[in-house]
Amino acid sequence: MKQVLTSLALVLILFTANAQVASEIKIPENGVMNQFSDWKTQEVSFDDGIKLTIEYRVALIKQKAFACTYSLEVKNNSDIKLKVRVKNQYFDGIVKRTFSEEAKETIKPGKTTAFTTIAQGCKKEKGEEQTPYQRCFACGCSFSIYVSK
Repeated sequence: MKQVLTSLALVLILFTANAQVASEIKIPENGVMNQFSDWKTQEVSFDDGIKLTIEYRVALIKQKAFACTYSLEVKNNSDIKLKVRVKNQYFDGIVKRTFSEEAKETIKPGKTTAFTTIAQGCKKEKGEEQTPYQRCFACGCSFSIYVSK
């Protein structure tokens, strides 16, 4: 019985210590290559009553052939260490499939960390004139941020 209660308490702690903070984070449609968007502040609330803030910004770093490199920076504005999980998703226009990947990082108070990803298959549509930035924007790469203590 004690083992069951311990397991139940552990599961309850895991559910209350996680929060999805932001989703559908994309590069600005009218952005500039290798230039980050403005910092966006996001409040994080946990079920145990703790509230804190993080900031994030995103940039398209480079485009080469059919690949686009994106970077998402996350800043921990709290006074506790946070575990951040970032998931990204994009559409590969060559194989006509959606792909995603995930990365995890621990961020100390007041520090910033960067998550970099490469989206493949970002191609321009036939007959359309597009800059490399527009081609990468059309790939639809988006990020979601999850935070836990």
